[in-house]
Formats: sequence, structure tokens, C-alpha cells
Amino acid sequence: MDKTDEILERLKNWQPVIDNPEELTERIMASLPERETRGRQWKLVAGRALQYVSSIAAALLIGLFLYQQHDKENEVPHYNTPRFAAGSTLKNVYAHQQQSNFITYNQIRKMLYEKK
Repeated sequence: MDKTDEILERLKNWQPVIDNPEELTERIMASLPERETRGRQWKLVAGRALQYVSSIAAALLIGLFLYQQHDKENEVPHYNTPRFAAGSTLKNVYAHQQQSNFITYNQIRKMLYEKK
């Protein structure tokens, strides 16, 4: 490994000397293969179009969400409480809702038999 380290150390300190750097650059550029610009431009155009379409779709979804929220804010909640007078307390309304949601075993059995 000493020999390898010695060679690497010498190469690290060695600076190449180029007589004509412009000619070297031209030769390197000439040896590169031609790029396909038409296919690349098509990909760029398609990518840009996809960005625009997705941005518009996102803006429309946000607008639709805000519109629906606005409608819900203006909506007056109604409670199905025909048995109570206008002066009923919240406790009476809540108790009635709890009782109306209660289903007995006999009601479930009756619903199952009626489906058949």
C-alpha cells in the first residue's frame, strides 16, 4: 500500500498543462452526442400544462369547500321537537332526543322480520 499512497500523493500535487484550452473544449463538445431537444421541449410543455391544470383544480376545490362552509354558516338549525312548547328548556329537548334514539330488542326483532 505504500507504493499506491506514494503514487496518489504525486498525482495530487501534479497540475496538468494545456497548450490550447479552447481547442480542447471544442473537441470535447464535438464528441458529445446530439441532444433531442424536441422530445425534451414536449416534456417541458406537458409538465407546465399539468402544473396549470392541477393548480386550477386545487383552487376550484378550495373555493367549493369555502362556498359550502358559507352555506352551512347561514343555515338555521332546526330541531324536530313538535311535542314541546316554545318555552321548553334545553334539558327537556335533550331528554326527548335521547328517548327517541333508544331502540328496544323487540323493535330490532320486528325490523329484522319485516325485511324478510
